[in-house]
Amino acid sequence: MNKKEKMLIYPFDLETTPLLRHKNLVTHYDIAAVAAPNGWGTNGKDACCTDGGPEIGMKITSNFEKALEACDTVFFAQTEVPLDFNRSIYPRLLKTIEANKNLISCLPLDSEVIKELSKKCEEKGTTFRSLCESSEHKILPHNIEEIYDINVPVVFVVGITERTHKFEIQLALREKFLKEGYKVGQIGTKNYCELMDFYSFPHQLFDSNLTESQKIVHFNHYIKRIEVKDKPDVIIIGVPGGTMPINKVFTCKFGVLAYEISQAVVPDVAVVSTSFEDYKPEYFEVLSQSIRYKLGFAPTCFNLSNTLLDWQSSKLEKVMNYFTLDSAGVDKKIKSLSGLKTPVFNVLNKQSSDALGNYILGQLADYGEVNSF
Repeated sequence: MNKKEKMLIYPFDLETTPLLRHKNLVTHYDIAAVAAPNGWGTNGKDACCTDGGPEIGMKITSNFEKALEACDTVFFAQTEVPLDFNRSIYPRLLKTIEANKNLISCLPLDSEVIKELSKKCEEKGTTFRSLCESSEHKILPHNIEEIYDINVPVVFVVGITERTHKFEIQLALREKFLKEGYKVGQIGTKNYCELMDFYSFPHQLFDSNLTESQKIVHFNHYIKRIEVKDKPDVIIIGVPGGTMPINKVFTCKFGVLAYEISQAVVPDVAVVSTSFEDYKPEYFEVLSQSIRYKLGFAPTCFNLSNTLLDWQSSKLEKVMNYFTLDSAGVDKKIKSLSGLKTPVFNVLNKQSSDALGNYILGQLADYGEVNSF
């Protein structure tokens, strides 16, 4: 068995917290340290400060150079709040190479920068890998309009808006299915999914050169190729973006991509995650009906995240800002919703996350879609 390389994640924030919470899924790397810019105010804090969940047991450092000494590879990640490339990113890319460390990036780098970094790594005898440049399982252009049936169970993970812990749910389900011995095909909503041996969402679906109907057909064929090539027992699809506008200012791109994916592939079960509010039980009933009529499937269960939209600052800045609540507050709210026909879970609570996985497995077994269930 090959020894795992020690990895440093920079810049570390909410976008990469799932990697720490599910370290066992990172196949070829052992996450040894996480670092963030000093101005973010996270230095010395447990990594859980980014998502408000239970303690992780690893502290964030602002000393990039010191963290560099303890690793073999540095993973440069995209962040929720973009950083100045020339000031915060590029100098550390060069320091990584100068320190004879391997380099992985999921940043959208210019082609000239990629060439420069590749050449410098080659001269140092280290490796450079750009996840954004991956050609594996790209959607292939064609003129066929036929939609294929997908003959293995499909699980959707959908968020009403962004920031609802969709990726946490995707990884929790992956862990559960793998633990039970099933082969999992998966398309995730982060651009670093290849670190965990599954596919990031194909960027061609955001290509304005494709018509909306072409995107539907192409995505269906993409999933069919994964079914045929990988022969999974189940396919998990993380759906990027939100499903519907919040109001006239925050439209979540009107849920267009979610609609297209729902037309390309019919899910057998669907986990729908929502941001936190003091919801009444009727909200989830109305939401179920809305999703059924708009996207063509009913939620199998819900996840209630610990992110609360900051309506006041969002309205002033015309950008969606959030508060992060303690996960225990979510648990308390879920208890008040225990009588719902469609159950609600909290993926940041380990017990609730396990219950979510068991519930989805049970639903698939009831449908009899997988022979081995």
